[in-house]
Amino acid sequence: MPVEECGNMLIMTAAIAKVEGNANYAKKHWPVLTTWVDYLKKEGFDPETQLCTDDFAGHLARNANLSVKAIMGIASYGYLAGLLGDPKTADEHTALAKSLAQKWMQLAGDGNRYNLCFDRKDTWSQKYNLVWDKLLETDIFPNRYFSEGSGRKRSEILSDATATLRPAVRQPQNLHQVGLDCVDGHLGQQSG
Repeated sequence: MPVEECGNMLIMTAAIAKVEGNANYAKKHWPVLTTWVDYLKKEGFDPETQLCTDDFAGHLARNANLSVKAIMGIASYGYLAGLLGDPKTADEHTALAKSLAQKWMQLAGDGNRYNLCFDRKDTWSQKYNLVWDKLLETDIFPNRYFSEGSGRKRSEILSDATATLRPAVRQPQNLHQVGLDCVDGHLGQQSG
């Protein structure tokens, strides 16, 4: 799961920096973070066949949610570079992430929803990796995505998610709620 794990490490390092208010941890590990972001820049946007957190679907190529993970990994590196006082690297990676997000919305979009994979029209999956854009406050994806991103009512999303997932991989209702709040633009707000 190379794209998944490179993205995870960059995102989690950015989350540490956000919580601690500095990038000291990132500074200690900058060479390996750079290796991971270089990999994501080369292989992450349109990933080859591999497992990811969506392993219930098996090995997938062109996984749209995994692509979001790569985009957010690149954005995280830019965020960290900014905290480390390197505005050139910060701007370069933030601009790349924003550009890839626009391209992603075109490739993954299918009417009023976003597909599981770039080349699988008439599919749908929850884009839970977008939560990092809100939590890290990176503003990589346009706000309109979060307000209209699913193009579907919460009840439809929950119904599809419950019907699609095998019982062994069902998530507790509260995790669905966090993801739905992200999709609907209500992250951090009470929902009714």
